[in-house]
Amino acid sequence: MSKLLCVARIVGLILCARAGFGSTAPVIYSSVLNTGNNQLTITGGGFSPTGHAPAVVFDDTAVTVVSFSNTSTVAQLPSGFAAGSYTITLTNSASQAVSFSMTIGAVGQTGPQGPAGPTGPTGKTGATGQGPAGPTGAMGATGPTGATGAMGATGATGPMGATGPVGPIGLTGTTGATGATGATGPAGAIGPQGPSGPAGPAGSSVASIALLKWSVNQTTSFAAGVNAEGVAFDGANIWVTSSGTNTVSKFRAADDANLGTFSAGATPLGIAYDGANMWIANAYSGMVTKVRASDGETVGSYLVGINPNFVAFDGTNIWVTNSGSNTVSVLRASDGFPLQTIPTGTLPSGMAFDGTNMWIANSQSNTVTKVQVSNWTIVGTFPVGPGPICIAFDGTNMWVTDEGSTTVTELNEGGVTIGTFTVGSTPWGVAFDGTNIWVTNYGGNTITKLSASSGLPLGTFNAGGGPTAIAFDGANLWVANYLPNGTVTKL
Repeated sequence: MSKLLCVARIVGLILCARAGFGSTAPVIYSSVLNTGNNQLTITGGGFSPTGHAPAVVFDDTAVTVVSFSNTSTVAQLPSGFAAGSYTITLTNSASQAVSFSMTIGAVGQTGPQGPAGPTGPTGKTGATGQGPAGPTGAMGATGPTGATGAMGATGATGPMGATGPVGPIGLTGTTGATGATGATGPAGAIGPQGPSGPAGPAGSSVASIALLKWSVNQTTSFAAGVNAEGVAFDGANIWVTSSGTNTVSKFRAADDANLGTFSAGATPLGIAYDGANMWIANAYSGMVTKVRASDGETVGSYLVGINPNFVAFDGTNIWVTNSGSNTVSVLRASDGFPLQTIPTGTLPSGMAFDGTNMWIANSQSNTVTKVQVSNWTIVGTFPVGPGPICIAFDGTNMWVTDEGSTTVTELNEGGVTIGTFTVGSTPWGVAFDGTNIWVTNYGGNTITKLSASSGLPLGTFNAGGGPTAIAFDGANLWVANYLPNGTVTKL
């Protein structure tokens, strides 16, 4: 595997963007290109002052960073480039950049193979050794005992002995089973009706009991970290992200027990479950964090786009919307490998999967983008209300919250609007419970319940301060409340 030492000339242009006090500008000492795998190793300093990955651009083309430290970065260059001079730009994790020129010479042809050396002389054959005869072995074990001989003839019966005395009376036995009940006698005359008692409280409907869902007026709230934002259900537990504490909290859905608070990366927002792990978008680091659901252990962190905010799972892969780069990243759920980056509308936000397509709300375009997950092809882009933020699938149609108004928009599978329904102030999160649509109203500190079949309002219920994301656990609804100190409400 051959390597080329590339001559680097530091241009001296350092671009700074949001660099904090005390950060170190990147410097370049050397660069080496491994032509066997097209990987460029850059050596210097100040590459990762915040601990996050730097970015590398090869002649106006952004390339993948394979590994990095504060003094070394390895980048994967594109294949097929010709020998010549190129400009390399490295931007460190404090958004400070340095550029340098690199001249790459062509690799020479492999020289001819030299002649084989002469065969060495054969060594002498050693003498055959013969050891002394071994000692005589020990005597074997005694063989098994022979079979027993036949039994002799039975002797004559002796005379009968005298009869013994009568024994004492035994204990009384247990009582026998009770006999069958006799036939019921004739009914007596009906007495006069008594006075009516006071009316009892209204009970739950048969449909509500079948869903294990009781009155939504029975609400409970739990502390979930400062600025609770995202919420997801893993089949047994509820997970809530806290962007103010860079953590995620785990609650057992059955009895509300707090099972732990775990590290979740920088500024955790949206969260999704893949069947084994929780995936959490980290807005300010351009990463997504994978946390094992069984014990809260961080499995890995993976680069995506700029300002990732929402996460969804399509049964195989993880989708992450990047609001700062107007894209959605697709990662393989098994190992976080990046599979595709797809353009969206402006400021992509919440997503929902319908079994075939991923639907993405574009907050500043007032549209929804539909992408086929099998080949990442954009099927269409459809208009909705102002400021679409979150989206949910009811098994037939898509429901989109319009944060810039007081409405939620219902789209059919073709992206056609079939209804717009009034909810509360600044609608944000949306969830489906199998029958109804639930919408959190961030500006009104309430939750609106709509009939999924007709869109008719069925009630408005109190939440915590600034309710955002909402999830259904099969029996109850869980709502993340951003204000004032971060709670989660169970209805």
